[in-house]
Amino acid sequence: MKTISIAEFETLVARNDWQREQDCEVLKRLDRQVEEWNEENESFDLNDIPHVFSLASKTSTLDGIKITYTEGFNYDECDSDSLSIGNRGT
Repeated sequence: MKTISIAEFETLVARNDWQREQDCEVLKRLDRQVEEWNEENESFDLNDIPHVFSLASKTSTLDGIKITYTEGFNYDECDSDSLSIGNRGT
């Protein structure tokens, strides 16, 4: 492994000739059950909500240096407010 100075790192980051690749993969789809109150019957109904677990990554490569950023996320289909994310950089 080669150690570089902060100035060398800043120069590398500023370069615009990085090669970039993106990938997104659906890891799992499932239905999660949610209890919802039914006022007409005055009881709870069990409703299936389609839920998706996914992983996205972006890899940048330049002069033998490779940086990968990976983001895991999940959401209920057709509900943008349900988006939940977590990340891991390497």
